[in-house]
Amino acid sequence: MPADYPNVKAAFPLFCLVSLIAVFGSACGTTGKSSRFVLHLSLRDSPLAIKTIEIASAQAEPSAAELLAVNVNEWGKFNTNDLLNIEQSLRDTLSASLPTATKPESPLRVHFLIRKYLLATSNTEGAEGAILACVAWAATDASNAILRQEQFYAANSVRLFGTIGLLKDSVHRTIVRRIAESALYLASEAGALSEPKLPEDTFPSFEEAVSHLPKRMVSMSVPYFPGDPLPLWVVADLLTSPSRVEKVGWAAARPASDID
Repeated sequence: MPADYPNVKAAFPLFCLVSLIAVFGSACGTTGKSSRFVLHLSLRDSPLAIKTIEIASAQAEPSAAELLAVNVNEWGKFNTNDLLNIEQSLRDTLSASLPTATKPESPLRVHFLIRKYLLATSNTEGAEGAILACVAWAATDASNAILRQEQFYAANSVRLFGTIGLLKDSVHRTIVRRIAESALYLASEAGALSEPKLPEDTFPSFEEAVSHLPKRMVSMSVPYFPGDPLPLWVVADLLTSPSRVEKVGWAAARPASDID
């Protein structure tokens, strides 16, 4: 086995500790359920008169969801509940962030599309996981004329103390922040706000996003997920068997064509 792969025997005590912690942790997060949230951006008390912002459409491409589960339960694949959570979190974030003085006569309309969403999980060091999502979004005026159109990638990974649900939430927060900050900028008067920078863990290109993600997922040699019972035969196998290693095909999270 190559030297850069984790040693199963050396990692086993830590693995057992994390497993015990996971038993008492959040079952929903462990199984990959995402949640809703509100980001409080800095314009609520601003004197600026900003256009009303509407979420005109929120969709996912039919083939958006991809899952690589290495010797663990196949939990957490992106689904309609995740899409609804992102949409509602974006609505709530904009509602909490818009100044009280808005211009309802000329709303800014936001459309977003989850083009790809690849989740990779294993059970080494506490359900290691990584996500790469490709998101396209556009802002239009009331007549649907495009004011801005953008495609970006959101990527993150977790090791040791983390769950699939928390990992998904971190990526969703990044997606919501990017769209919300950009929409607020476009809805404001020219020159009133600075052009927002890409949030952390957000990337303009596939290549840059992938460079921040693990190339391989390493798992214990038996199908196991922290939180499951740990029988003696599993302990024996973990102590004597090599890890299973799979290369992550991140290219599956790269759309075949550009946005229209």
